[in-house]
Amino acid sequence: MTKWECRDLGDCKEFLRMRIQRKGRSIYIDQCSYLEKVVERFGMTNAKYARTPLPTGYMPTPNEGEVNPHLRTLFQQIIGSLLYIMLGTRPDIAFAVTKLAQFAANPSKEHLDKAKYVLRYLAGTAKYALVYQGASNKGLIAYTDSDYAADPVKRRSTTGYLLKLANGIISWQSRAQKTIALSATEAEYMALSDCSRQVVWIQNIFKELGFRVDSTQICADNEGGIFIASNPVQERRTKLMCGSITCAISSNKSVLISYGYLPTKIPLTCLPKIWGISSSKSSEECLDLSFTRPESTPHLYIE
Repeated sequence: MTKWECRDLGDCKEFLRMRIQRKGRSIYIDQCSYLEKVVERFGMTNAKYARTPLPTGYMPTPNEGEVNPHLRTLFQQIIGSLLYIMLGTRPDIAFAVTKLAQFAANPSKEHLDKAKYVLRYLAGTAKYALVYQGASNKGLIAYTDSDYAADPVKRRSTTGYLLKLANGIISWQSRAQKTIALSATEAEYMALSDCSRQVVWIQNIFKELGFRVDSTQICADNEGGIFIASNPVQERRTKLMCGSITCAISSNKSVLISYGYLPTKIPLTCLPKIWGISSSKSSEECLDLSFTRPESTPHLYIE
């Protein structure tokens, strides 16, 4: 094996504009500095803060008018900055940003206003950070959900999932499903399939690093989808959709995955859906994430 000369520069404190802090057995990751620069760049520093990434029940529609080059450039700049923040440390804006990004080719004034609405939400939550608690002894667990036929134009469902390790989120995604689901159960199964493949990939990384991997539970709120994922029985109405999870797991004989039912009154991950809750509840409550305030810092943290 080739050896490379290297130096130990100590603990990592910043990586790709993400600040990393260690306090005891906890690790905190945030993009506060970059986020504040983005908010200032687009003139939203003194804007009124928003409590949610998007207004309750809002669903964007395509722009049928002429392309406005100036508006499109500004919209794409905002979405590009939001995407970087979302991919780094902010799973709470995953749905809002990925949904708006679908209209980047020909955005309307309304789309631009909603992109600025996301900035208003970030301006009010600029101090949020991800926290990983080593003392929690929490292993890998996944949550997934779908929004059946939420797109009023293409009728495609939306998949959302997140993976947590040490009580902190390590992987998340919200995106439109590639095919049209014919039922809510099929949409949930497709979300379980996407989440299962991500769990397989994470487990393989751990094994390559020499860590012992226990069974990972994937929690969902649809009993039909869980039953099909756990029992890939070929039936007339499910024969076309019950193979993806089986293929992902059968190709990795050592993969350990179990599926569990977790009933929720609101979206389990809140990644695929816009908050359908009253304004008295904040997005962190809907996201099923706790925000704590350490005594030594004014930051709020996503656990």
